[in-house]
Amino acid sequence: MGELFTLLPYNIVAGRLLEGFAAGLSLPLGFTYIRNTPAFGDIGRRISIFNSVFALGFVTGPLLITSLMKHSSTQRIFAVFGGIYIAFALLLAILFKEVPKPIEVTTAASTGRLQKNRERWFATFFTLFLAKTFYGFFLPFVTEHLVVKLAPLTIDRAMLVFSAIFIVGQGVASVISKRLPHEHLRVFLPLLLLASLLGMHLEHGVWFVFAAAILHSCLLFLGYLKASFEPGSAPEFAKLNSFSDPGLILGAAIAGLGLDGTYVIALFCAVPFVAAVFSPANLYRAEHFFPWIGPIGLFKVFAKQKRPIERVVDFPTANLDALSFDYARASTVDTEPPGSTSLTLAFCGDWAPRREGVTIDDELRAFIASHDVRAVNLEGTRTIAEYDSANDRSFYDMPESEWNAVIYGPHSASPLFNVVSFVNNHVLDRGGEAVDQTFANLAAKGDLTPVDRELAIRDVGGVRIGILARAFGANFFWRAHSRFAAIKPEELASGSQEGEAFLELVRACRKKVDLLILSYHWGYEAEYWPSGMQRTAWLKLKEAGVDILHGHHSHITQPFELSEDRSALCLYSLGNFSLEMPLPVYQQGGVASLRIEKVAGTWKVVSATMRFIEHTTNGLRLIDRENSIVHANWRSARTR
Repeated sequence: MGELFTLLPYNIVAGRLLEGFAAGLSLPLGFTYIRNTPAFGDIGRRISIFNSVFALGFVTGPLLITSLMKHSSTQRIFAVFGGIYIAFALLLAILFKEVPKPIEVTTAASTGRLQKNRERWFATFFTLFLAKTFYGFFLPFVTEHLVVKLAPLTIDRAMLVFSAIFIVGQGVASVISKRLPHEHLRVFLPLLLLASLLGMHLEHGVWFVFAAAILHSCLLFLGYLKASFEPGSAPEFAKLNSFSDPGLILGAAIAGLGLDGTYVIALFCAVPFVAAVFSPANLYRAEHFFPWIGPIGLFKVFAKQKRPIERVVDFPTANLDALSFDYARASTVDTEPPGSTSLTLAFCGDWAPRREGVTIDDELRAFIASHDVRAVNLEGTRTIAEYDSANDRSFYDMPESEWNAVIYGPHSASPLFNVVSFVNNHVLDRGGEAVDQTFANLAAKGDLTPVDRELAIRDVGGVRIGILARAFGANFFWRAHSRFAAIKPEELASGSQEGEAFLELVRACRKKVDLLILSYHWGYEAEYWPSGMQRTAWLKLKEAGVDILHGHHSHITQPFELSEDRSALCLYSLGNFSLEMPLPVYQQGGVASLRIEKVAGTWKVVSATMRFIEHTTNGLRLIDRENSIVHANWRSARTR
């Protein structure tokens, strides 16, 4: 090539170095701008366009230059295109004076600290590293070993075909990423790529390279999609890119092995699956792989429940003092202004049946009943009259006997809980008919508001309180029902089309009521602290109009967060109200007791108190905070 351009070899090396510098500058800035510019569609569409345009330019550029060289000198081509690049850069600098403000993601990755634990490494880094390693292998491998077998395609035509395949793969990846959890795709896309690589060893397996090209395209999309959730700036994207770019060199080295190199790449593709199988149970999150890995996944879920995560994973230590009010300031924040409107609200966590039933002591019952609004999450359905011990059908299906024992007790005619949400990952376990029956059974109980995906409005002393319910997903994700809807915190935080649509729904609902409550089944099981992604999603929901977020699903009580102006409160998780699980911490839950007042036309939280409860042989009862396991964990976290 040096002789062709009548230039010394080091000029070409210097040119390639400058090209790399240009890409290093433009890629992070371009990605950050695309990531934060909703005009291009949802985040998946934005990344698909970004990657596709880059690939198209990378492939068609050499073809264009080759064609021009037949009609002009090398020096003139360099001069003309150099001027074009400078003019284009100046134009972009004028048009894009300021990159849109990045989405705030309060995770360790967003602060630039790479986590050393395997969970963070594989979730954030390895998918992109694998995609680039395959690309570094793919280009020289096709050029050296497959171009003859791909005849009558020449190398330039083959690269055009692969460019088209790459663009198709970006579109495919954008679609499937909306249908399947990203954690599943990070395991099974590499496994499919592994199968494609092994297929190349068949007698007529050369065409498997096209399937591998599509899968590589999907992996690259997925790696950058994760980047769209985590880093909050161009420098953070540059770091992620820099740590994954050595994969290009590694892949090129592996290409020297020829066809045998596919075995080496195949071994890399098996790494995510092996990591999922052998990852420590205490870092395993149920939503990541269940039900795809079947018995292994279930085993790890139950293993994690026996050793929940106590350390602060994504919760910034710097914010602990700001949140200390949830256990250090458990009394009235302000005195009640004259003439204000006041309401009291109580929120409890997950409630599922116990085989031996459950009773509630008089002090706890009186405490909950003293509030105007009393909310709980019914974990599952409510369809049966009694336990069915023959097939254990009562698991996550509340029998009428236990329902009445808790809701009414031995003497009360009024329900203990008057707001009951049932939108959670267990509600579709028994199919759509059970969902309809659950709603009918709850709606038939008089002064009780059942909450599903639609806005439910409850009038409390002339105050219109709206309650909306969502879950992160369902155990049987292929099932659907008109009363169930799911939205992941990632979709809210990333500005996806689904997330923006839900935020718009929240804004519309807020206009119809005086106070809006979102019952959200979210987060991760068996963890003492909410994730950074949840905190980012909460900021979006608060801005859209959610006044109180009633969170559940972790089965462990977590800290809650009050906005600076005290107009919005996020109860990340209230743990278990009553649910059969191992370990003492699951027998303890929380009851959030709130007093809100309307001052100068705005509702303010003037009292936020976390009371702790425990299930004993004598039933559910209140306990002192000094006897709470989670309270002890909160205290110790402040001193770490």
